This record gives sequence, C-alpha cells and structure tokens, in this order.
Amino acid sequence: MADLQDHQLSFPEAVFLRPRMYTHGGTFGEIIAFLDGYYSGMAKVDPDAPPVDEWAGFREWLARKLDAPWSEVLDRLIQVESGGDGSRAMLEHIQEFRASGK
Repeated sequence: MADLQDHQLSFPEAVFLRPRMYTHGGTFGEIIAFLDGYYSGMAKVDPDAPPVDEWAGFREWLARKLDAPWSEVLDRLIQVESGGDGSRAMLEHIQEFRASGK
C-alpha cells in the first residue's frame, strides 16, 4: 500500500481498489461497465477531455498488449477474468500503462 501513496491515483485505479464504493457488487464486469459508461458519458459532454483521452489510450494500449481488437478488449477481459482475480490484473495493467507514460 505504501507504493500507492507515492503517486496520485487515477480514477480507474480508485475504482479497482474500492469497487463497492462505485458499483453494487464490485464484480469485475460491473467495474468495467461502470468505467466504460462513465468515460462514454464524459466523452458526450467533452470528447477532448484529458480523462477521456487517457481511457481511450489505455484501451488501445491494452488491446495491443493482449493482441485483441480495441472494440472487444474489455468484453474479452470480462469473459476471461470473471472467474479469477480480474480486478487485480486490471489494476496492474492500469499501473503499467501509467508508468509507461503513454
């Protein structure tokens, strides 16, 4: 937890760390649906908002990393990770993306 205190959390990191604060059950699928809906709604208001760009960049980066189509990467993660600890894996992906500076 000390390493998390060394940097400011992004909104997706905060959601994955405390998913039941943002979703009913805190399941991996709920978290993904919440975040995708949140950023989709924000994009309707301001498509050039920095958080919208960061989320889109993250999805593109993740699609390349997982060799999956951009439009399907989150759905694939839900299918693959729903039985395991997908939230932990996704948090690690987000942190790796942010550390890469992309």
